[in-house]
Amino acid sequence: MSSTQSTHEQGVQCPTLSSPPAAYAQLWQIYPHLQHSAAAPTQKEHGLISNSGCVQKEKQAVLHREIAQLKRRLREAEEELEMVQQHIDAHSNLILSLRRMPSELLRDIFEAASPSAITLVGLRDMTLIAPWT
Repeated sequence: MSSTQSTHEQGVQCPTLSSPPAAYAQLWQIYPHLQHSAAAPTQKEHGLISNSGCVQKEKQAVLHREIAQLKRRLREAEEELEMVQQHIDAHSNLILSLRRMPSELLRDIFEAASPSAITLVGLRDMTLIAPWT
């Protein structure tokens, strides 16, 4: 069993917190007397902690703006990629080998395959020429 898990009565392993989150650990290094007590910070400590929280909120706002810009840039890049793919597809379609075949040959192929070119004599012929054969 790892140090971050404990065993429940039924033998189920449940995660436990073996160490505090990094943000709390950093604060407890600065204010160790607040870690294991219900004591309130002093007026000076309260001001310092509040200011530190404000700095973190500003940093959070900056990161949110950066993420929004990156998401917008990602959408723009995906749209550009889609447009490039459409151009590639259009170019590929223009140089298909089917386009290089003479139109007379294509006409003959489609005429031979069209139902009007096939004369059906009876029910037996219809079952032999059906699409599943």
